[in-house]
Amino acid sequence: MSRSVAVMLNARLQSSRCKDKMLRPFAGSSLVEIALRKLAYVDADERFFCVAEAPLLELFERVRPEGVELLLRAPEAVAGDAPQSVINAHYGRATTTHIAFMNACHPFMLPGTLSRAIDQLESDPHIDAMTSTVTRRDWLYGEDGAPLLRVDLSIGDTKRSPQVHRVAHAFHIFPRERFVSGDPIFRDIPGDPFLFGIPEEEAVDIDTEFEFRMAHAYAERAVDPDEHPWFRA
Repeated sequence: MSRSVAVMLNARLQSSRCKDKMLRPFAGSSLVEIALRKLAYVDADERFFCVAEAPLLELFERVRPEGVELLLRAPEAVAGDAPQSVINAHYGRATTTHIAFMNACHPFMLPGTLSRAIDQLESDPHIDAMTSTVTRRDWLYGEDGAPLLRVDLSIGDTKRSPQVHRVAHAFHIFPRERFVSGDPIFRDIPGDPFLFGIPEEEAVDIDTEFEFRMAHAYAERAVDPDEHPWFRA
C-alpha cells in the first residue's frame, strides 16, 4: 500500500509559560509566520495551517504561502486543556494515510529535514510511525533519584556515558487511522516510533520566556538568511 503524508501546522495564541510567543516579534517576523512560510517548502502530499483564532486567520490571508491550505479548528480546540480528540479533531479530515505534526515553536528546523523524514517513511514499508530526536551522552535520574542508565562514574564527565535519544518534538509522523480509531499514535516499542535524528540546533523548542529570548538572540545574530529565507517577513 502506498503511503501519503499531510503536514499539519497547528497554532493557537494562548501560552501560559511564554506570553504571546506566537505573534511576538522574532527575527524580523514571528514564530507562527516563520513556521507558516516554512511549511510551503516542505515536500508533502498535503500541507495545512490549522487555526481557529482571528489573528491567525488574518495572518494566513496576508501570507498565503503557495501549496498551503487553511484548515479551521473548532473554538473549543484552542480554548484550554481539552482532550486530544477535541484538540486535534481536524486530523481526521486529512485524506492521506499518515499525518505529520509540525511544531511552530521550532524556528530553526529546516523544511528539508522534515521532507527527508517524510520521504523515508513513504519509501520504507517497515516504518509506520516516526518522531524527531536528538542524540547525546548523559546522566539521567528518575523522580526517586535512582539512575535510569548504567553510567561509568569513574570519570566526572559524559564521554563514556550511554548514548540516549531524546524526543525533540519538532515533528511526529503517524498513521491517520490510529488517531481516528482513538489508538495511541505510537506503539512505544523499538521501531515504533522510528527515531529520526535531527541536528541539535534544529531541535531548539521555545516553551519558556528564557528560551524565547535565547533563540531570538541567536536568530538575530547567527542565522544565515540564505539558509532560512522565511525568517524575514
